[in-house]
Amino acid sequence: MRANKFWLAVLLLHFTILALSQPFINEVNYFKKLDSLQAPPKDPILFIGSSSFTNWKDVQDYFPAHTILNRAFGGSSLPHLLLYAEEVIFRYHPKQIVIYCGENDLTGGPTINADSILFRFQRLHALIRSRLPQVPVVYLSMKPSPSRRKYLATMQEGNAKINAFIKEQAHTKFVDVYSSMINNSGEINSSIFLSDSLHMNKKGYQIWQPLIEPFLAKSSFSYFKIEDSRIRLAGRADHSQEGGPRVWASGAYIEFSFIGSACKLDITDEQRWGNHQNYISVIIDGLPARRLKLNGKRSRITLAENLKPGIHHVIICKDTESGIGFIQFNGVLCKELAPLKKAPVKKIEFIGNSITCGMGSDMNAVPCKTGQWYDQHNAWESYGAITARALGAQWHLTSESGIGLMKSCCNKPYVMPTVFDKININNDSLTWDFNKYQPHLVTIGLGQNDGIQDSATFCNAYILFIKKIRSRYPKATIILINSPMADETLRAFLDKSALSVKQALAVQGEKNIKNYTFKKRYIGGCDSHPSLQEHKEIAKELTSFLRKELGWNK
Repeated sequence: MRANKFWLAVLLLHFTILALSQPFINEVNYFKKLDSLQAPPKDPILFIGSSSFTNWKDVQDYFPAHTILNRAFGGSSLPHLLLYAEEVIFRYHPKQIVIYCGENDLTGGPTINADSILFRFQRLHALIRSRLPQVPVVYLSMKPSPSRRKYLATMQEGNAKINAFIKEQAHTKFVDVYSSMINNSGEINSSIFLSDSLHMNKKGYQIWQPLIEPFLAKSSFSYFKIEDSRIRLAGRADHSQEGGPRVWASGAYIEFSFIGSACKLDITDEQRWGNHQNYISVIIDGLPARRLKLNGKRSRITLAENLKPGIHHVIICKDTESGIGFIQFNGVLCKELAPLKKAPVKKIEFIGNSITCGMGSDMNAVPCKTGQWYDQHNAWESYGAITARALGAQWHLTSESGIGLMKSCCNKPYVMPTVFDKININNDSLTWDFNKYQPHLVTIGLGQNDGIQDSATFCNAYILFIKKIRSRYPKATIILINSPMADETLRAFLDKSALSVKQALAVQGEKNIKNYTFKKRYIGGCDSHPSLQEHKEIAKELTSFLRKELGWNK
C-alpha cells in the first residue's frame, strides 16, 4: 500500500509537469487538423502509443478486414497517453483499443523501474475503463530494441507484471511481441530493425501482424481486393502499383455483386491538388445514383447498409476527369461476393473533351460559379455513359477538358492525337495496352476547343488521327460527331469538315465511318456546357441514330 502511494505521488507530480509543459501538443493538434480535413471512421480499432505504431504507416493494409485508425505519436510514454486521452482516445469512440507504449518510459531516469511502468499502465487502464468499460483493450509488450539493451531486464520484468495484471482484467488482452523478436540463439533479431536499432522495418511489422490479428475484434466483413475475378473494372487502368488499380479517366467504373445486407469500398484519392477530391457515383441494384465527393486520402465508404438479405449489384463510377488525379480502387468489404454478371458483348469508346467528361453538368450540390471547377462533373450521367447503357454496352470515356484535335485551349500543351495511347491522357507517361479493350464503336467529338481553323489543315489532322485510331481498332465503326456546344458558325465548320474527312477517307478505302450532327445546341449547364437534362437529350439523339445505323437494339 505504501509503495502504491509513493508511485501515485510520483505519477501525479509527473502528470502535473506534463500538463504545464504540454509536450507533443503539435502532434495532437495535427490529429485535430487531419480530423477536420477527413472525418475519422466510425467505430474504429484505435492504435495508440509511441513511434512503433506511428511509423506503421500502412497498418491498414495489414488488417484489411478491419477499420484501423492510427493515432500514435512518436516519443510518447504512458503518462502522455493519460494527458491526451481525450484527444487521442475518447473522441474517436473506438470499438477496440490497441496500445504500444512503455518502452520510452524506460528512459525516464533512475526512478523508473518495472513497478512504476506497471503503475502507469494501471492508471491508463483505469481511465479507459472509467469511460469505456466494455471496449476491448489490447496491450503489446515492450519490444527488445537493440539500442536499448541495457533496459532489457527491466523491460522483461515490466512485461511480466503488466501481463499478470491484465490476466485479472475483463476485456483486456496481452500480446507478447518480445519473444518473437528474439532468435534461436537468444539474441535480438537485428535484421528486423532500421539503422537506428530502435525502429522496425517491414520485416518487424510482418512479425507483429499475425500476433495481433487473433486479438482484434471480429469483423462482420471479409475483404476482397479489386483484382478478385468477381469484380470487373472498365476503363484504362494502371495495375503496376501496390494496393490496387489506378484510374484517371472520367467514366471508369467497377461493378460486382455481393451477398448480404451491407458493403463498403476501400478507395484512395491522389489528392493531386492538395485537398481537392474526386467525385464518384454509387449505384445499388439499378436505383438512382448517389454522387459522393471523396473525403481524404484513403477512405472506407459505406456503399450500402441495412438492405434486405440477398444478392445486390453495385457499380462505382469515377465522375471527375484525369486533371483531378487518379483514384485507386483498393478493395471491397462485404460478407461475400457473388458470381460476376456476364459483361455486355458490345463495347464503345467515346473520344472527346469536357462535354464527353460530363463537366459542368451537375449543379445539384454545388451551383455554377461556386466551389471548384470540377464540382459539377458527372461522368455517370454524361451522354456517352447514358448512350452505352441504353445500348447495353460497356464504355470507355477517353476525354479531357480543354483538349483539341490540333489546338487545345487554356494553355494545354498537347492535343488528343498525341496522348490517345496513354492511360492518363493528362500526364502522358503510362502507355495503354489497346489489346485490353477493343471497341466495336468509336465516337469522336472534338473541335470545340480548336475553334474555326484552316479547313485543309484541320481536315488533314482529323484524317491522320482517324488513321491512328484505325491502326488500333481495325474493326471498329467510327462515328464523327459535332460539338453539342457549338454555335452556328462553328457547327457549320465542324459539319463541313466531318463530311470532307469522311469522303476523303472513303476514296482511300475507308468504308466503316459515319457522321452525325446534333439537332440543336446544348448549353444549359455551367460555362455553357450541357446540363444533366441536356446530356440525356444528347444521348437520346445519339442512341436513336446508332440503333438505326448499326442495328444495335438492346
